Amino acid sequence: MVTQRNSRGDSVALNEAIQAVQSAADLIGSLMGDIKENAMVSASLKTEVRVLKEEINKISNVLTDGYSGVRPFQTRIAVLEGDSETIKNRLEVIKIEFEAKTEKIVLQVCSEAEKRGASFYKKFEDLERKLRGVEKGLSLLKLDRDLKLASIKGRWQLYVALITGTLAFFGVLLTLLDKYYG
Repeated sequence: MVTQRNSRGDSVALNEAIQAVQSAADLIGSLMGDIKENAMVSASLKTEVRVLKEEINKISNVLTDGYSGVRPFQTRIAVLEGDSETIKNRLEVIKIEFEAKTEKIVLQVCSEAEKRGASFYKKFEDLERKLRGVEKGLSLLKLDRDLKLASIKGRWQLYVALITGTLAFFGVLLTLLDKYYG
């Protein structure tokens, strides 16, 4: 009886061992499939990272070196900023010239008014009205110029900030991807 119990016990233990080995083999097969799938995903990610690096290099070259005969963005921004300074300086010169001419006209009118007496007030009022119109026109021109300059400068600063931020983001992303998959 002891022999039958041992052989039954051995048979049960053997069956359990066989099932455990089969279960382990199934798990190993599943693990191997997962490893192969992860290797394919890793290769795909490496390819995408390489393509992203190439695209970032192209964008960087466009910003710093230009493309197809077009000047780089940095040079174009510098030219625009220089043009805005030139316009600002020219408007200052025009303002000074205008003030000098206005003063000359006022002096001429005053001189003429002294000669003509009563007609002085009428001419002076007409001149004053014209001067107010010219001053309003000048202030509107200056306001329009300031708005245009601010718009141009702000727009380019926004473009540069967006591009710089995007490049920094991609740089960090590439660094992280390189760290984990490189």
